[in-house]
Amino acid sequence: MAAEVRGRIRSPWAAEQGESKGKGRTVAELRGRSLAVREERRAKEAKRKEAEQLRKAEEAKRAQRARMDVLKLQGTRVWNEVEREINRMHASGYDRALGLLVDLRALVEESRTGNDFAERIQSIRERHFPKWKFIERLDSHRLGLG
Repeated sequence: MAAEVRGRIRSPWAAEQGESKGKGRTVAELRGRSLAVREERRAKEAKRKEAEQLRKAEEAKRAQRARMDVLKLQGTRVWNEVEREINRMHASGYDRALGLLVDLRALVEESRTGNDFAERIQSIRERHFPKWKFIERLDSHRLGLG
């Protein structure tokens, strides 16, 4: 690793300066090249992170599309499953219900038919109002807030 860094520092510098191998470089020149290498590394890392975020977003989009296709096939039975998960009255049930509701909302937005969905969400809010942790989850995903 150290040899690679030294090689990366030496070869461009020597080519730019047109000097022989025997002549040394100043501390300022070494620091300048070190900063350039560091910035190059940071730029590559930022680019890699951005590509990873895009890949994850696409993967999440494909996964949601697959879940939405399954929900379409289930029809109104999905609402029974939402109720079952809410009635389990613990975090994993609430999270599962919320995931179904978020996917249902995406289906509604895609098909542009939202009245029934809004009414059902409002009904769920009213029936399960004492389950404040669940209501907080609905609020955090802006479900039924208008």
